[in-house]
Amino acid sequence: EVAIYYCVLIVLYFIPGIPGSETRNSFFRLVRLIFFPAGSVTFPEVLLADAFTSVSKVLKDFGVFMVKTFVELSHTEDVKLLHDNAMILIALLASLPFWLRVRQCWVQYEGCNEPIARIPIVLNMIKYMTAFPPIWITAAASLGYYHSSLPAVIALAAAVNSLYSFLWDVIMDWGLLSFSRDCRWSTRQRLLLPWPSYVFAVLINLVLRFSWAMNRLPWFKELDMTVVILTIELGEICRRAMWNIFRIEWEILVQQDRAREKEKPP
Repeated sequence: EVAIYYCVLIVLYFIPGIPGSETRNSFFRLVRLIFFPAGSVTFPEVLLADAFTSVSKVLKDFGVFMVKTFVELSHTEDVKLLHDNAMILIALLASLPFWLRVRQCWVQYEGCNEPIARIPIVLNMIKYMTAFPPIWITAAASLGYYHSSLPAVIALAAAVNSLYSFLWDVIMDWGLLSFSRDCRWSTRQRLLLPWPSYVFAVLINLVLRFSWAMNRLPWFKELDMTVVILTIELGEICRRAMWNIFRIEWEILVQQDRAREKEKPP
């Protein structure tokens, strides 16, 4: 199924004149800028690259598919070497979306001349870098570097990444919370949607950010893992769509405030 998905994407890219070709070309132009960024990073590039982090699991599965296909075609006898290379390939593919966002943050950092404005860029970069330890510690365990405390370390690293990402969603990407210099916090006053939708979004986002922990809970182990994984993946699609709505809403409000500031007389 994964192979069919990527084949369809390739075919759509090379067929000229099909309906929606302009939108398709714009999309692939954004994809190209994500992999080969220019001197600056635009909001659509950030939005698409952020969405790309949600397919980290898909890329991991694609790596598994590639390895299985290679095994069937090559009939290699060096199982250990194949296994080690496969684990590294899968970890690289799973890390790719986060590495692209780190690089985007670095481009933004280099293009920013104000030291204060660089702080949130660095914090955002660190957020994406927290996705690497769970991936690579898991890969290391699969390569034979195992210790009895590794499962707890992996769970802790994943929890740090999930909590960091959740707080960043609420505070920075959605702008629902803000903090003053005297450590007081306040909620956003301008809301374009009914306030219950924000409460629902925050709660759902929190639960789905920690969806990786479902298979670690005893009452989920009795369920069919195929159903659990499918439910998690469908939930991630819904979470990402919801995240995009509130992220775009916050960007609209930010741009409106900047426009008002420019219109003010000196």
